[in-house]
Amino acid sequence: MRRISDFEYFLRTGRARPFEEQTEHKFNPWHDPEDGRFTFVGQGRYYGGGLSPADPLGGSALQKLAQRGPNPRIRMRGNGGPPLHDPKTLEQAFPGLKNAPAGAIIGVADNFLDLTGPAQQLTTEISKAHANALVREIQSLDPTFRFDVLEPGGFPSTTEGQANLINRLRLERAKAYYNKGELRPLQVETLRFLQSRVDAAYADGQRMLRAKQLPVRLSEREALGNFIDYRVRNELREFYEQLDISIGRGQSVQVNRRANHVPEGSFSRPDSQVGRVAFDVTLAEKSLSTQQVRNFFRTEFQPTVVVIVRPNGDGSPSSYIITRPKGS
Repeated sequence: MRRISDFEYFLRTGRARPFEEQTEHKFNPWHDPEDGRFTFVGQGRYYGGGLSPADPLGGSALQKLAQRGPNPRIRMRGNGGPPLHDPKTLEQAFPGLKNAPAGAIIGVADNFLDLTGPAQQLTTEISKAHANALVREIQSLDPTFRFDVLEPGGFPSTTEGQANLINRLRLERAKAYYNKGELRPLQVETLRFLQSRVDAAYADGQRMLRAKQLPVRLSEREALGNFIDYRVRNELREFYEQLDISIGRGQSVQVNRRANHVPEGSFSRPDSQVGRVAFDVTLAEKSLSTQQVRNFFRTEFQPTVVVIVRPNGDGSPSSYIITRPKGS
């Protein structure tokens, strides 16, 4: 059997491939309707089965959700409870970015990688309703879009599986918007992908350093950084290729391609460019005092922001945005 690529694994599961393959688990369609926990056969509610145009992911979750009283364990959006965090723009992923002054540094939202909100407070019906809403949004952009659920028994049975499905639909949504000429959702999904892959590469690189499997020339830090850069760039190329998004010269999406400076004849190489957003994968903390960042802002595509993507758990802030400084 063909081993699926890292991107295919991410697309199907919504998470990075683990360093060591995880054990597969059986599908259990029976859950407590109040908290989503597993029950035994015939106990609780059965989640799985047929598809319908009104409910692309099976059943009639939206109707059931409307008929039921509110679940006291979770409330959606502006009702005082944890939201289903679903940013489509960087302004939504980085609180304060919309009104930020020139040259500001703004951290990513704490729940950016928490794909559907606090998992223990979600119910299957809320996850299904959100997934159905994503399918309908994609179909409004692309009426030919069809989506088959991942598990043969129907909607995923676990909160992790549900989050993975929602993440996959977000990728499909970003692609649909890209095909309409709207790049902002793809900027968000590029960041989400980069953060996931940077974290995985950082963990794997540390293990390889301990096992003496990474060549060290100047320092272990340099070796780790080079390993992360090389692997993440290749994975990002595959990410765009599998989404059928061109990264050829002159396209609005680029990976590690030369960007000329204005007005002199030198150039920079952002790890990625999506529209007027530059992404830089790094272990180091960077700011406007960093020459490389200043050079990014002087390139011909005139980025409005530079997104710095750093591994979580490296002892300092992970991803953050630097807004365009005045006069650049």
